[in-house]
Order: sequence, then C-alpha cells, then structure tokens
Amino acid sequence: MALALVTVSFVANISEAYVISDEAEHLYGDFIEDEYANGVRSWHNDFIYRIQKELVEMNPATLNFNDGVHSRFLYPIKESSVNEVDATTLPSGRIFLSTQMIDFTMTIPSIDKIDYRNLADYNEGSLYQYSMLASVIAHEASHWYNRDFQRKIDNFYGEKGLKALLGSNWNTPSPENLMLLMTDIAYNKTAINAQFSVEGEYLADRQAVSFLNNSTRFSPGSLVSFLYRMDKHEKRYDIKGIQVIDGNEYNPHPDTLERIRRLEKQISEHSYGRVTFNNQKFYLDGRPFMGTGIINGNDRVSTIDRTYFVAGQIADIIHNGFLGSGKFAFTNVYTGDDIHNSDIEDIYLTCADHETRYFKVIDRLKIKPNESRYLLGDDTRPSGYEYSYDAELAKYIAEYE
Repeated sequence: MALALVTVSFVANISEAYVISDEAEHLYGDFIEDEYANGVRSWHNDFIYRIQKELVEMNPATLNFNDGVHSRFLYPIKESSVNEVDATTLPSGRIFLSTQMIDFTMTIPSIDKIDYRNLADYNEGSLYQYSMLASVIAHEASHWYNRDFQRKIDNFYGEKGLKALLGSNWNTPSPENLMLLMTDIAYNKTAINAQFSVEGEYLADRQAVSFLNNSTRFSPGSLVSFLYRMDKHEKRYDIKGIQVIDGNEYNPHPDTLERIRRLEKQISEHSYGRVTFNNQKFYLDGRPFMGTGIINGNDRVSTIDRTYFVAGQIADIIHNGFLGSGKFAFTNVYTGDDIHNSDIEDIYLTCADHETRYFKVIDRLKIKPNESRYLLGDDTRPSGYEYSYDAELAKYIAEYE
C-alpha cells in the first residue's frame, strides 16, 4: 500500500542552550551503552526497525538517523534480551525493546489476560499491534528528542555545579565522570530526580502523540490502549514499563492512569474537543460513537485496542478538517486485491485528500462478499439486506456530518 507523506513542522531544540554539548551527550550515551551491554545482548530486528524507519520518515523535521548533517541522530533500533517487558533509550540515540515488550504488544488479548499463544502476525498487516509498537517507539524517541540527559544535567547542576562536582575535567566526557554524576544523582538528588523523571514521562507521552499524529497508520490512541494494557497486567506479569535509562532504576514513573488521563485530554484537544473519552468509551460530539462508545473487537484485535486506535485517527481527521468532507475511501490490504471485486472481504478504511496529500488509515475492516460494491455504489444493495458490523462502521464514519 502506497502511503502519502504527511508532516507537521516543529521548532528544533537548540544544542547551544545546554551545558552538555551534543557531542558530549553522545559520548556519555556510548559509555552507558558499554555498561548496558555487559549484562544484555542485543541484535537487529527488521520488523521493529521498519516501524522506527516509518516513524522517522513521517517526522523529517524532528527525527533523523545519521545523515551526516545533524549533530544528533537515532541509531537503528535493536531487540534486547532483558527478561522483562522493557523499553530503553540511551542519550546517544540508541533504543532497545526487549523480546518480551515486542511479544506483549503483539498479543491479541482475551478479556481477562494476555495470551502469548495468541500473537498477531509480525508484519504491517497487523494494524493495531503495529501501531502499538510504534507508540512505544515514539515514546522512546521522544525521550531522545526532548534531550532528557542534557536537560537533567542543566537542571541539576549547570556549568557551575558540574565544575564543582567533576573538577577541571568537567567538560571532558569519560566513564569516570559519568560514574560521579550518576552516583551523585542517586545519593544526593533523589527527590529532584524523581520529579524530573515523572515530568519527563509526561513530556515524552505528549511528544509521542505529535509523532504519531504525523503518520498515516500509527494512532496516538494506541499509546493509550498500551498503557491500559500495562495498567491491567503489570501486577500479574513482570513488567518494568517504559523507562529512559540514563542511570539506574531510581527513575520512577508517574501513575499510569494519570498518564492515560492526560493522553485522552491531549487527543481530545487535538480534535477541538469533539472526541472525548469516559470509562474507556469513545464519544464524538458528545454522543457515544456508533451508539455504544466502543468498536467491537474480532479475531485480530481487542475491543479496547480497536476503539482507541480509531478514536485517535478520527481526532486527527477532525483536526485537519476532513470529517464530513466525503474524503473517505477503501484501500487494498493486499496489492493484488480489487476493492470493486465482489469477493473482497478485507480492506482498509482510509481518509485521503489528494490536494494536501493527507492520508490516514482509520481501520481494517472485515466485510461480507459484495459489501464493498454496495458501499461504493457499484451495485444496489438488495432490499432487506443487513450490512455486517464493519460495513456499518464504514458507513457511520463516511456519512458522519
């Protein structure tokens, strides 16, 4: 499926504003990686790299790999052997997702548990799980984009404090200076570090939503449903959560439900208040979406994951002025499919505007034979024919005013 490029401009962070330069940040990140690698194996995973690459391509003003132009850059993401559901970002732009994190997001949950035997396919066709992994990666990339390490050193020390702690070599990154910094933070700045860590998570969530809104098939709603999944299962499973590593495990995270509340509010604000949430239900213009506030799950997605995915996409469509515009279309899931074929049963519902090149995947539909032709006007729907649930969903969105 060809995806159009949709971008929003952001103001870049200015490296000169920080005591720790971009080069020093990178070197400290390398030292941290050396320590990280002592107990953790990591390797290339093409599946998660494709997600990261798509995220970077959709955000060219803010995310980049090593292109020889930018002083800061992301490395290709790696899978790690950490024996927990874990995501880690280092100041040097290296991101690691544990195998357990990947599997955790790729499951299709039953009502009351995560079933690792019920995994989605590890490809782009697993729309909701693909988006959920993207939301985790977007959050991690946000820690890098937000310059957490540089801001932490500025807030805790500044140039004067750094000189007092490290002496004449304060501006020369070394493993020894890193150890002095991390030890001092751990023992002497516990309270301020905890506050910084909590605020850093909120900032990363907020920036992640911007990254996801710029994409075509990643939904900010997937970050919300991921956090609901974490909240529901973190006591049952060995879950550490999303953590940016610039020291050790003294970086606490904010309450998960408070993160969810803030994300729901941000998505709502992006839609100018037209999309709202209450008790895991999705409201559009004050009314429960499709009368129930939920979108039914199926054999490839849970109800909550699908509901929040679609809600996030609808919010961005509203933000860009296309809800009620008639700019909705079916798009092939498989290249060889013809959406006008009477046998088609698996299609994407999309919103597309050729003039602005806006393109958004709203949902993946499972419809009955002939329904695409009825919905497209190729054939007349027989008298008394009842549309399938997903066909009704497509009509509801396309005809909404």
